[in-house]
Amino acid sequence: MVDFLNSPDGRDRIARISVSRYHQMIDAGLFDNWDVELVDGLLVNKMSKTDLHIQVVDIILELLEDFCPRSEYWVRQELPLTLAESEPEPDVSVVKGRRSELRQSKPTTAEFVVEVAISSIAVDRAKAQDYARADIPEYWIIRPKHQTVEVYRSLVDGEYQTHLIYDQSDSIEAKALPGFSFCLRDFLGAS
Repeated sequence: MVDFLNSPDGRDRIARISVSRYHQMIDAGLFDNWDVELVDGLLVNKMSKTDLHIQVVDIILELLEDFCPRSEYWVRQELPLTLAESEPEPDVSVVKGRRSELRQSKPTTAEFVVEVAISSIAVDRAKAQDYARADIPEYWIIRPKHQTVEVYRSLVDGEYQTHLIYDQSDSIEAKALPGFSFCLRDFLGAS
C-alpha cells in the first residue's frame, strides 16, 4: 500500500478534507482518541513529545512571553491556527491582539510561528507552505539535535523568499518581532 500511496496515481486518489469538514468531525467527537492535525487537507498524526521537545518548547515559550507585551500579543502553545486548507497546531505561535479579543474564534494567521523538530522535520517543512499562504511573516523550525534553526521569512505572493539555517555559533533575531533575539549557543545549549 505504501508504494501505491507514493506513486503519482496513488497521490491523486488520496481523499482530502476541508477545514469545515474537519471541524464537523471534531464536533462529532470523531477525533476524541486521536492526536491529529489537518495539514494541507490531510490528517497527520502528531508526534509524541520527547523530554527534549518539551524542554525546548518551554524555553522558547518563556522567552516569547517575557518579550511580547500582553496588551499587543497572545503567545500560544500548541493551539490551532485555522488556515485555508489546514489547521496546524504549532508548538508556539505569536498572534497579534489580546487573548480576550481572540477567544471567539481560532486565529487565521500569526506574526510568528515556531515548531520544534525532533523527528518531525518533513511535516514541519511542509507546513511552511501553509504558513506562507496564511501571510505569517516568519516561521522557525528549531532542530535541537542538529543545533540549528531553519528560518523562513520575506513573504512575496504567499511564498517565503528567504530560507536561512542558523547554527549554534549564530545569534538570531526574529524580523517579525524586532528586538527578539538570542545566541543560539546559549539557547540550544540548554537543551
